[in-house]
Amino acid sequence: MLEQALTQTHRARLEAEIERARLAAKEATAHARETGAKMPPREEDDAEMQLYHKAGRAAFFFCIWFAMVSPIILFITLWD
Repeated sequence: MLEQALTQTHRARLEAEIERARLAAKEATAHARETGAKMPPREEDDAEMQLYHKAGRAAFFFCIWFAMVSPIILFITLWD
């Protein structure tokens, strides 16, 4: 009986929190429509950041490639 009461209490609290979040989202949407707010334009990355991202992609590719190829190489070398 106590577990059911706690569940109903938690459910009521959760429903109230969801309703507050829903109202806050509606208010924010209405405010954005009234003011004509828009997202700021995306800034282009500078050359250093582009190089950083390129190096990250290369490192990720190498790690994936190594993880797939190393068991095959290990199997071939230890076949004897």
